[in-house]
Amino acid sequence: MIRLLSVLVLILLILTLIRSFLVRLFGPPSERQRVPSRPPRQKVAGRMMKDPQCGMYVAADLAIQARTRDSLLYFCSTECRDLYAKARLEEAKR
Repeated sequence: MIRLLSVLVLILLILTLIRSFLVRLFGPPSERQRVPSRPPRQKVAGRMMKDPQCGMYVAADLAIQARTRDSLLYFCSTECRDLYAKARLEEAKR
């Protein structure tokens, strides 16, 4: 009985060591080695402006700006700005 118990304890010790080794080898990296998945968010204060192309609201500080003859427009992206400009050019050609 004592021999069986000591064999079981030895097997448990070996399995614990193997598990510890595998966790260190394949487990998640420690906090200091972890690479952030995305940059930290910027805190934005100020006015929210409506994109005239898609209707999304964007902070004036982060918006893509375009000046017209009489106003300053704010866009959420360069794609929206370019689509807006293209649409205005097509309207002007008519």
